[in-house]
Amino acid sequence: EVKVHSMEETRNLVQLRGTAAAEAQLSHENHGQRFYRFPLTVRRLSGQTDTLHIIATSWQLQQAAGRPPEEGGLTGCRLSVEGQLRSFNNKSGCGSRLIISVFARTLAPTEERDLNCIQLQGVLCKPPVLRRTPLGRCISDMMLAVNRRYGRADYLPCIAWGQVAMITGRM
Repeated sequence: EVKVHSMEETRNLVQLRGTAAAEAQLSHENHGQRFYRFPLTVRRLSGQTDTLHIIATSWQLQQAAGRPPEEGGLTGCRLSVEGQLRSFNNKSGCGSRLIISVFARTLAPTEERDLNCIQLQGVLCKPPVLRRTPLGRCISDMMLAVNRRYGRADYLPCIAWGQVAMITGRM
């Protein structure tokens, strides 16, 4: 189902369960709080894996792994993450590059099977682009703006497949 919403009606919810693929590395510091980044692999039903980059606080990582992130021990841990998809333009290096991460609100050990559930509701920034893959499958490329607090927004590229692509491609 495809709906058109006003800018006030937004949603950004990510629920993941997977395996930490590497140790957490210091990402940045804000208001005295240290934030770390690490890759989480989530297995699809097809057997393929998605790798999502998680941003979490030192405290969250210590609670989940049982030790401070500087001491390691995160790789291979099964984790459950709830949070939001975030984006920023990294202007270091050649040109600007959109970086997408999951900002963790909660991070905990888990034994449950892998899960990759992302719910986004926002505003389309420009008309969707309908195209076909080399094998003839319809896809629609979209850029979605999802508001967050303090007048900021995350700009998230999205792809719709099949029938949903046909619907969004006509918007």
